[in-house]
Amino acid sequence: MSQAADICELLEVKQTSAYEIIGNLNKELEEQGYLTIRGKVPTKYFVKRFYGVEDTCEIPQEEGKEWFHA
Repeated sequence: MSQAADICELLEVKQTSAYEIIGNLNKELEEQGYLTIRGKVPTKYFVKRFYGVEDTCEIPQEEGKEWFHA
C-alpha cells in the first residue's frame, strides 16, 4: 500500500496534494466495487494510473530515488 509520504516523494508534491490523489484513486476503486483504506492506495493501482504500466520495474528509475515495492 502506498501512503501519502510515498506519493509526496515520488511526485514531488505536498502532503495535501498526495492525500487528494489518494482520495481520488480510492474513489475510483470504490466505484469499481473495491473496499479501500482511507489514506492509503494499492501501489499497483497507483503505478498503473500514473505511469500506465502494471509493474514498477517497467518505469525508468530516476537517479537518487528508490521505488517502494508493490
